[in-house]
Amino acid sequence: MAFLAQIQARHARKLEAEASILRLIGLPTCLHFLANESEVEDNDGEGTSTTAANRQSPEELFERFRKMLKVGVPRVSVEAAMRKDGINPAGLDGPVPEGAVHIDRTAEQLPTDIVALSRIRRRKWHWTQVPKADRAPPPPGGSIWMEVSEEGVDERISRASQARLRELFVKDVGDTLENAERDSIASVDVALSTVQRPDKTGNVRILTGQKALNLEMVLKPLKKPFDVVAYDLNILTAVYLSDTDIKTIVAMWPSVAEARALDEYSGEFESLGMCEQFLMTLRAVPRPKEKLQCLLLKLELASRVYELTQMVILVTRALNQLCSSQKYCRVMRLIRDFGNIVNNDVGTKPSRRFSLESLLRMAHTKAYEDPKVTTAFDAFMEFIRTEENGELVNFHEEISLVLQCKSVSVDALTAEFNQLREGYLLVKSIALTSSSKDAGISDSQAELARGAFSGFADEVDGELRALHKLFDRLESCQKFFQSWFEENTNSTLDAHLRAIVQFALEVRARNPINLRASHS
Repeated sequence: MAFLAQIQARHARKLEAEASILRLIGLPTCLHFLANESEVEDNDGEGTSTTAANRQSPEELFERFRKMLKVGVPRVSVEAAMRKDGINPAGLDGPVPEGAVHIDRTAEQLPTDIVALSRIRRRKWHWTQVPKADRAPPPPGGSIWMEVSEEGVDERISRASQARLRELFVKDVGDTLENAERDSIASVDVALSTVQRPDKTGNVRILTGQKALNLEMVLKPLKKPFDVVAYDLNILTAVYLSDTDIKTIVAMWPSVAEARALDEYSGEFESLGMCEQFLMTLRAVPRPKEKLQCLLLKLELASRVYELTQMVILVTRALNQLCSSQKYCRVMRLIRDFGNIVNNDVGTKPSRRFSLESLLRMAHTKAYEDPKVTTAFDAFMEFIRTEENGELVNFHEEISLVLQCKSVSVDALTAEFNQLREGYLLVKSIALTSSSKDAGISDSQAELARGAFSGFADEVDGELRALHKLFDRLESCQKFFQSWFEENTNSTLDAHLRAIVQFALEVRARNPINLRASHS
């Protein structure tokens, strides 16, 4: 009996694997080679599946069926497979109570309306819903989604538009369907070519030939004696060095072994090469590499602060413009109605909100009519031209500042601010540690260095304080933006802006007025 039980269990696992494959590709699992098995084997197989399913966490159970939706399996088939496995189909739309994950397969009967729709195949726009735990609370006056209820789509949207959307995204399974070829996402392999520099045959006393070559390109045009450069570096007045020159010197700075060789050199100074003489002179200054970095910051401070200020102000104004644009808010609610119609949520429980990142997925849903060309985005363009007298098709004109943020990264702006702050800390550190105890530095030189770096530190500190106020204002606008759209607080502002900008630019490109202007 034990041997027979082992055979039955092994065969049950095989049947479950075959059934899972069939469910994944959207075929019914009751094919002849599965249906002809004995009742005992069927019961054993189902028990094994249920036992394995019970061992999985609820999120793992639902994630497997969500993947089936993503690869194109009709939702009706996925829900039927879930009921067959004793799993609650409501988990596809969001978390379910812990006790409602599993359902009774024998007692659960399909509602009559679902049975009636079983012959319907629908291509849905799988928009992203923000989990309640991660959703920003709406502002006291209400969010964009609260101004107009999600109910009443039939009254807001014309019957002609609703019929057109159902014509594009709904098909009777009884009809002869041609399998639409899926657009494959071509993965682009970017080959990064590494520049191979030829080795120099000439011998360099200490530095490698390539380092010597790079440094010589900086030093040959230099008119100042090396000791003057070192003195000016110590008091931050070597502004005749360009930012490119300083970056090259820092990049070609001697390694540990090369620095040791320079320190141990006891020959004639004049017998050294140009690069070695320059480095020997410069390294007599306390913390020369750090002072070069401070000098670079001094040369770039004004331009970096100006550019950072302009970009932060632009993003702040763009967020304010986005939240105050009446047309854009109406477009977002129109997209909500569009999605509820396409997903057939009007008659059941329409979605109140969606994540802005869903705008990037509209082109992923193919229509039954000419699927190689027509997508959900194409259908929406036809939809927006017919609804509300077509006056929303130029909504992008009200958010022109947002479109200017196409190449702006808020994360990069924050990183730039942090780099400036790190530069300030370095300058402040050198100002505090400048002392006559440093080798080769007199009291007067130490005092000059301390005064120069202290003054520059105060200058950088003043710029950082002004920038900090701008970033605080940007953060406040970002929080209101998240509350206004009830967005995911864990998502970056860059992700939201990227979705909005790309969507608006696509709409502008499809606008017939813009098309005529581009060809004129």
